[in-house]
Amino acid sequence: MEKMLKSKRKKTFYQYYYTILDNQLEDENYDIIPSGNYLVIYHKGTYETSYQSYHLFLDYAKKNHLVLDDIAYDESLIDELTEANPQNYITQISVKFKKELE
Repeated sequence: MEKMLKSKRKKTFYQYYYTILDNQLEDENYDIIPSGNYLVIYHKGTYETSYQSYHLFLDYAKKNHLVLDDIAYDESLIDELTEANPQNYITQISVKFKKELE
């Protein structure tokens, strides 16, 4: 997330893909998204423009004295399978947070 926010390039950076598993798999190499409190934003528009919503996390975190995690999770809710116009895609973006220490 920090890399994307500091970049001069206007694009969304993806490092990993994730999926929901019904059961934990043995002998497989995967990470589990940690439990906790998450801020959530719903971005309307193409995947390439989702970076435009990330500043909302920073603004909210600063006003509410929150520390954001380094990883954001993007999940397509409305995508090419259900909508022909990419401008109408909906992406849920989640970032884990904790309260700032006082």
